[in-house]
Amino acid sequence: MQNKAIIPDSWEVYSFGDCCTELYRYPTYYNIDYVEDGVPEIRPELIKENGVLNLDRALFRYVSENTASAFPRVRLKTGDFVMSVRGTMGKVAVIPETLEGAVITANLIRMQFNKALIEPGWARHLLSSDLFQNCLVSVSSATTISTIQVPRLRSITITAPPVFEQRRIAEILDAADEAIRKTDELIAKLKMVKRGLLHDLLTRGVDEEGRLRESSNVGKWLVKKLGDCAFVTKLAGFEYTKYFDYYKSGSDLTPKNWSSWYVTI
Repeated sequence: MQNKAIIPDSWEVYSFGDCCTELYRYPTYYNIDYVEDGVPEIRPELIKENGVLNLDRALFRYVSENTASAFPRVRLKTGDFVMSVRGTMGKVAVIPETLEGAVITANLIRMQFNKALIEPGWARHLLSSDLFQNCLVSVSSATTISTIQVPRLRSITITAPPVFEQRRIAEILDAADEAIRKTDELIAKLKMVKRGLLHDLLTRGVDEEGRLRESSNVGKWLVKKLGDCAFVTKLAGFEYTKYFDYYKSGSDLTPKNWSSWYVTI
């Protein structure tokens, strides 16, 4: 993944296989006994873009205990990593305690890291990095559906700092992720506030001092047909077509009835 000559002296180069104590994918995935309530099955579709599993049980599928027991090495433990290795490759998640004992599908691979070499928190960031994702692409099979075979995954080389440094790096990146999460939450709240503010301002306006008017005192607002205020020649997007009848105007379809809409100004 990185030239040995340009990495810090204390860093080491490992094969991915040497960093793992478990790297396993279903040898087959046929004759699965699905049941209404059984062992949860983890599949790539449940992994969100932020690397968190969607825990909405309505989205889960369940297999029988007999099916789950047929391949003990696909039974997941808390802290295991799972990664998609077929189709959409490289989606990574860590298994929470609530999914202890769940199973993976054949489109996922189960991973456990050698903690003497690799700090799991650091590994989570490494696996989602462009550096590692590009390596996955380079070792994937050149078929219609991209697939990563376990031997090729094992052969990927990674450069890793000492474990204590990995922990510190993970802490810094975790803090950045938390800041992003809180910022996204704030943006979502501000969008909701703006939506309400937009409605009030466009229906009630502001007085001479810039304060929101009372709803019963909107002043001398005018009611106008949209056709008296604007000239519409074309609408982009099929989502608007249900609102209009059209007539042919040159190469464009022009709405007939837009001018009958009313606006307050």
